[in-house]
Amino acid sequence: MIQRPFFMPAIRTRRSLSGVASIVLAAAVTGTCLAQPAAADTSHNPFGYLDSVVAASPTAIKVTGWAADPDDLARPLTITATVDGRAAGQVLSAVARPDVAKARGTGPTPGFALSLTTVAGSHVVCVSAVNVGSGANSQPDCRTVLNPGPAGAQPTPAEIAAQSPIGAVDSAVVATSSVQLTGWAADPGDLTKPLRIAVTVDGAAAVVTAASVVARPDVAAARRTGPNQGFKVTVNAASGLHTVCAVATNIGVGANKAVGCKTVQVGPPPPSAAEIAAHSPSGALESATAVGSTAVRVVGWASDPDNRATALEVVGYLDGSSAATVSANIARPELVTSQHTGPAAGYTFSVAANTGSHLICAWAVNIGVGANKYLGCSAFSTPAVSMPTSPTPATPAANTKVTTLAAKYLGYPYVWGGASPSTGFDCSGLVQYTYRVGAGITTPRIAQDQFHAARRITAGRAVPGDLVFFHDSTGSVYHVGIYAGPGGMYAAVDPANGVRYQNIWDSTATYGSFTHS
Repeated sequence: MIQRPFFMPAIRTRRSLSGVASIVLAAAVTGTCLAQPAAADTSHNPFGYLDSVVAASPTAIKVTGWAADPDDLARPLTITATVDGRAAGQVLSAVARPDVAKARGTGPTPGFALSLTTVAGSHVVCVSAVNVGSGANSQPDCRTVLNPGPAGAQPTPAEIAAQSPIGAVDSAVVATSSVQLTGWAADPGDLTKPLRIAVTVDGAAAVVTAASVVARPDVAAARRTGPNQGFKVTVNAASGLHTVCAVATNIGVGANKAVGCKTVQVGPPPPSAAEIAAHSPSGALESATAVGSTAVRVVGWASDPDNRATALEVVGYLDGSSAATVSANIARPELVTSQHTGPAAGYTFSVAANTGSHLICAWAVNIGVGANKYLGCSAFSTPAVSMPTSPTPATPAANTKVTTLAAKYLGYPYVWGGASPSTGFDCSGLVQYTYRVGAGITTPRIAQDQFHAARRITAGRAVPGDLVFFHDSTGSVYHVGIYAGPGGMYAAVDPANGVRYQNIWDSTATYGSFTHS
């Protein structure tokens, strides 16, 4: 059960609507938390409010408020105070408070102010009014206050936490492109002062577009705060899932504090993975054929289920770089039934290519819901070469020297840019060093260039000592290893693994050789 402060007579649990209206108006004008008009009070216990408990100097705490007794509203009352449970002082209520006199019908001087001697540190200050006539002394009203002590003294983390704001975010209301947080906040150093509220969205400060102070008599009753500790703040937010937090600005000792957060969805929820897949284009890169020694011609098709009649944009990537953009607008009637496309879904394009091995890839650009679609990659050589598929050739002596030397460096560290035992190796550095030192063959330094320079071979023709290239979805080479036999290779993997035997995990890897075709 919540204990009432000494200023709150029991009758306040049965206040009238008109009484509440006058309370809110008076509080807004005076900054105090006033109960209903005195005419409605039937309790004989003193009532009033503890306005502030603040550190006045390194050795003193100042306490202010007001009090009156229903049995004699004009009579000054004795106000007693304790600090950390020990008697610390008393004073008569003799400070003019015309705001209280007007709102509560008291005498002209129900206010009080007293200074309490303390030492540096956090203290609990409690105040009570001594009863006149029938009734009993009011229940103590207590506040925690931090006296920082001498200049330069720093509060402890516990003291900072004790003096930082309190509060909560009660609700979040989402509009088309904004979020409104509603809640309350108060500072232990001055529970009656409304606080400035900042807002973060996904951890970043957001611009508050609207803010208002809200009366919260429920918080005042439960937390002994002022009457206007509620807030409403609005910020703009883009579509998506966001975490929105209210941050109360600290007063005096303490620190700004997030008093609560809400996770909200602004705008419609994003499509699921299954929905994205269902609405993404379909298609294929059907063939890539070298044209002489300087180009490659690509043929394929692409269609979007959200609009079969619209020609999709197709982007071609050569060895990882954008090389062509075309429309899939060529008549392909055979695809209408088999692939559920529109009547014109085919595409073709030609791209210039230097002599050597290459990888051409194609992507379809999505329409509406969905995502761009990878249509495939195809390896080729310019000029075109006829690649034997079988039988597997005998392993050249140079290849054996390469694999023997590569095995010697198992366990050596991976170092980006490294190309020798003294520095460590990266993937292409291991290839360059073992070929040069082991077999006397000079290769380019970079994996992409090694791919271009090597003869393209099928996986079935690879023998130990050949090279295995791994490509991203645009054709760029991101890793290379030295083939060690079916399913495995020697490679400088990464800083965690160094040089080791590595499984060939990607079925789309391509193979090259510097010693045979």
